[in-house]
Amino acid sequence: MNQQAPITDSEAIEGLNIKYLKFFGLWKIINDYRITGKRNIMLKVQLVVGLMFTVPYVVFQYISFFFIDVDVEKMAFLTLHTLPGTQMCCEILLIYFRIDSECRLFNLIKKDFIYIPENKRDLAGRILTKIGKNSNILCIGVFLVNLITLIFAVNFPVASVDYILYHTGNMDAVTTGRKKIFGGWYPLPMDKTPYYEIIYFFEAAFHLWAGMLLAAYISLFYQVLMCLYAQFSILSLRLSSLKVEKENSQDINGDSKIYKELYMIIKEHKKLLSYSNELRSVYNPLVTMVLGIGIIILIASVFRSLFSSDLHFAIYSSDWYKAGTKFRKAAQMMMIRSKKGVTLTALKMYPISLETLMSIFQFTYTTSALMSSMIE
Repeated sequence: MNQQAPITDSEAIEGLNIKYLKFFGLWKIINDYRITGKRNIMLKVQLVVGLMFTVPYVVFQYISFFFIDVDVEKMAFLTLHTLPGTQMCCEILLIYFRIDSECRLFNLIKKDFIYIPENKRDLAGRILTKIGKNSNILCIGVFLVNLITLIFAVNFPVASVDYILYHTGNMDAVTTGRKKIFGGWYPLPMDKTPYYEIIYFFEAAFHLWAGMLLAAYISLFYQVLMCLYAQFSILSLRLSSLKVEKENSQDINGDSKIYKELYMIIKEHKKLLSYSNELRSVYNPLVTMVLGIGIIILIASVFRSLFSSDLHFAIYSSDWYKAGTKFRKAAQMMMIRSKKGVTLTALKMYPISLETLMSIFQFTYTTSALMSSMIE
């Protein structure tokens, strides 16, 4: 990477909040790399600490299948609990190995990234400020949701140590033993002191550190994306204000004033497209990871299909209506109960089923289409 000048606060788009970047050290990481072309110690510490947290945890969950009793539901439970750690690991590796692209993409947060004519700077400034503030709202929302979730999870753990060590089937049926934050297994006597306290402290530290840093990384990517949208909006403003003058004067090369303006816009557009392509290449690993998680959720949703998808229809297909009153009432009750089925849930409220997955896909598609339309 060619060395670049650091980005100062005054160069950033008005209204764009970069305080969280400074708080998590990301602002210094990016500026140091822009100046020296080398990753600073803060980024290396984040990488090492992240791998120390995530790699052992993920590895323990997969080798646990050889040391404790598992059924299909428990196996899915343990596997799903590895996903946040896997996501955190992917995020850290992405920013570490794609720091060159990240530093280049941060040019997009500059308010003078593309040329703005003098007579349009006030309007352009208002557009940039509005988009910057909208970006801040979503970033603040990400941090608040993450923080509330983290505090709730640490203070009200739900994973039963006894279930993980000694039981299979429905976790809610196990009411004995201590609770911990993650549904993970460790090669230690987890239900005994001081191992339980050590594991609880490890999971709490992992949960708080990874959760907030993950929110910072997500906000960083989203903020860059919104800045790209802001730059395209400024380009659209310049295009929409092109007017053909009555006296269409030409220079010595025969080019009119409006043609020269259009030519400059085309060059700026080509520049933005190059940044769009780089942004797409940076996002590709994240999109792949999210798709992989969606596939795992799809596999988990098979619980509902395996255990109950056709049971209520099978009862209905019997001759229940020819039987006595007591049988008909019992059969009707069975049909109602079989609709519930066996399924994993998120936060004990949202079933992980095919319907839930389709809703996630629909929301993801809608969001992607909206972002795509903004960029195009």
